[in-house]
Amino acid sequence: MEYYQESLNIHRNNGNGYGEANSLNNLGNIYHKLGEYSQAIDSHQQALNIQRDIGNRAGEAESLNAFGSIYDALGEYLQAIDCHQQCLNIYREIDNRGGVATSWRDLGSAYHSLGEYQQAIECQQQALDMARKMHFQHRELNCLNALGRTYVSLGENQLAIEYCEKSLNLAPQIDNRYGEANSLVILGNACSNLGH
Repeated sequence: MEYYQESLNIHRNNGNGYGEANSLNNLGNIYHKLGEYSQAIDSHQQALNIQRDIGNRAGEAESLNAFGSIYDALGEYLQAIDCHQQCLNIYREIDNRGGVATSWRDLGSAYHSLGEYQQAIECQQQALDMARKMHFQHRELNCLNALGRTYVSLGENQLAIEYCEKSLNLAPQIDNRYGEANSLVILGNACSNLGH
C-alpha cells in the first residue's frame, strides 16, 4: 500500500491527473480487499472526481465499476446495479467491448446477489456471448460458471449441470484450475440438489 501512496504523492506533485486517479483506484482496491470500505469509497470517489474533471471516460467507468463491487460486498445491491449500469453505458459509449463484457458480468453478479435470477441470467448470457465473440476463454469460463451458479439458485439444476460440463470441458484447454475447481463445486451443488 505504501508504494501506491508514494505513487499518488508523485503524481499529485507533478499534476498528473491520470496517474493520480490510477493510484487512488489502486489504493481503493487495496482498502476494498482489506474490508475497509469507507476508505475504499473515499479513494474511488476522489479518483472518480479526477476522471470526470480530466474527461477520462474509461477511467470514470473503472471507478464506477469499483464502486459497484464495493456496494455488492456491502449488500447494497441496488446501488451496485446502478454503478454497474452507469459503467456499462460508458463502455458502450466509448466502444470498449472488454469493458462492456465485464459490466454485463458484474451486473449479473449484482442481480444474482439481489435474488433477481432471471435478470442475472440475461446479463450473464450477454457477458458470455461477448466473451465468445472476443475469444476471451477465461472470461467465457467465468461466465459459464456464473450461469451454472444462477441456475442452481433458481432450482434448475439440470441446466446448471449443462453449463458446468461446458466449463469443465473448457478449463483444461486454457489451464484454468481455479475455474475448474469452481465448476466442480457448482456441479456438486446441482447434483446434490438432484439427489445424485
